[in-house]
Amino acid sequence: MAPHTVIESDRPMPKDEQAEHRWLEVRGTRLHVAGYGTGEPILLLHGFPQHWFGWHRVAALAADGHRLVCPDLRGFGWSGQTRRGCDMDGLAEDVLALLDALGLERVGLVGHDWGAHLGFRLCLRAPDRFSGYLALNMCHPWPRHRAVVPNLWRMWFTAFVEYPVTGRAVLRHWTGFTGSSCATRSRIPPSGRRRNSPSTPPPPRSPRTPGSHCSGSTCCGTSPP
Repeated sequence: MAPHTVIESDRPMPKDEQAEHRWLEVRGTRLHVAGYGTGEPILLLHGFPQHWFGWHRVAALAADGHRLVCPDLRGFGWSGQTRRGCDMDGLAEDVLALLDALGLERVGLVGHDWGAHLGFRLCLRAPDRFSGYLALNMCHPWPRHRAVVPNLWRMWFTAFVEYPVTGRAVLRHWTGFTGSSCATRSRIPPSGRRRNSPSTPPPPRSPRTPGSHCSGSTCCGTSPP
């Protein structure tokens, strides 16, 4: 892809003194990567609409003894955005090319939300590149239809972002929508603070059957048990 089709964000970077930032040329664009720690490499893939900073609290706890690699996927955060957009197959190729650029032959893999769906795609495409995989807030790619259909209504908000014209308008000019929808899906208020204080344990959740909290290839809006 021609270099002139790449658009990069000029937004200020969130501050995290523990993170080391670098940009790598990958498949016709520049991908931003935040890194933490040294040791066994673990690749962390963010969800939608997020970027590397979504992992900063996890990194503070897990960086000891591990090399955490937190990229901004194509079109997110401070990575380049190509005018023709991208799809899951393309994002998977980006991630594999990024591992090559970083000189990482085999890594542990963690994915959240849409990044977790991408993680399943990567494990199916190149299983030898990953020593293990943890999917967060995402069901496996083969849910039972009887578990999916009753929860389809929970995906109502995707209608505003998945179409070419309306999706771009919503993401560019109605940022409160994406923030509030993600807060609803993760059961965290828009302020980013959980409803329960650290001193108050969360109420017990009723048990769920596997896959009952998810719809299709994306989370249906309730947290896994």
